[in-house]
Amino acid sequence: MNLPKAHWAYDKSVAGLYPHNPDKAKQLLAEAGFKDGLSIDLIGYPDQDSVQRQEILIEQFRKAGMNVKFSNAPIAEASAAFFGAEKRGSGLLAAWTGRPDPSLTYSLMFTKDAYYNGGRAPVPRGTRSRDQGVAGVGRHRDAPQGFRHRAAAGDGKRVRGAARASSSNWSP
Repeated sequence: MNLPKAHWAYDKSVAGLYPHNPDKAKQLLAEAGFKDGLSIDLIGYPDQDSVQRQEILIEQFRKAGMNVKFSNAPIAEASAAFFGAEKRGSGLLAAWTGRPDPSLTYSLMFTKDAYYNGGRAPVPRGTRSRDQGVAGVGRHRDAPQGFRHRAAAGDGKRVRGAARASSSNWSP
């Protein structure tokens, strides 16, 4: 669930669909051919708060069998490297201010042609409704709101040894 519990559109039933489960993540990695884990290169920002978030993610991913390395750069450089022609990194731990209407936030982040959808993955069937907008598409559910990635959006070339991802609902 991308929304805090205090938000009017928070849905407890959606928040519980993919609980944090490192053992399940290891199992899924093994089933996908990564029984010895995998390495992922990410991009982040160099400020203290961002580095602290990176340290937390590195530890969470480590528990799930993944070795994560961050390359840090100022916001403009990091965004240009990830979204621009270079397409560097499997993911970007980015700032996001959000929008008052959750459907606008989801649309700007996760629809096929959205700027923030680094892999340009289409919205899976069944995730859009008139009342809820676009829900839970194209990101790790337990990652911070600003975590954008290519691997789960279908660009397996960015994860060493990985094949094209088949699900955007993979959860470490």
